Amino acid sequence: MAVVAFLLGAVIGQPLLSLISSPKAEVGVQGLQMNYCMVYYVIFGHQGSIDSANFSVRFPSKLNGVKAGIAENVGGSDPEHEMRMVIGDLDSNACAMMSGGNALDTTGVTTSIVGNTLFERIGALSGNIPMSGMVIGPFNESAMTPAPTKPDFTGEYTYDLFGVTIRRPIKFKDLGVSKAKQ
Repeated sequence: MAVVAFLLGAVIGQPLLSLISSPKAEVGVQGLQMNYCMVYYVIFGHQGSIDSANFSVRFPSKLNGVKAGIAENVGGSDPEHEMRMVIGDLDSNACAMMSGGNALDTTGVTTSIVGNTLFERIGALSGNIPMSGMVIGPFNESAMTPAPTKPDFTGEYTYDLFGVTIRRPIKFKDLGVSKAKQ
């Protein structure tokens, strides 16, 4: 009888516990067309501590490079520190990542790309520190047929509440694509 009560508590209790308190998590993607390349800025934001997050974004363009982490000068006096990380690391003629830009803390972050898809796994994060990154690839060149017309997203995050692991979907915002001024 105790086993049945425990199992019912675990099955029914998780949805009820998630109503009490819930950190929020969201991924936003902003595209920028530069010369013959597509650059996508990806930011993972969260309110409250989380135990992990896993997500994938399938882009319209094939991906050649990725860089992601926490900018080491978060909280400094420079409000554009995250964008410098992106712009400092591009070769828009070769559609490739270059060295330079802000130093990134990649502890607990695993990223990979396969074809048009970015995969990201993030370990425990406390507070509200955003994780930012970027991917780059050639414009109008896809590893998929037919090519997606917009980013496609799946993802979830976990957090602990009174010893119970709660899983929630990550919200996604596609902020569109703009063209770089030349």
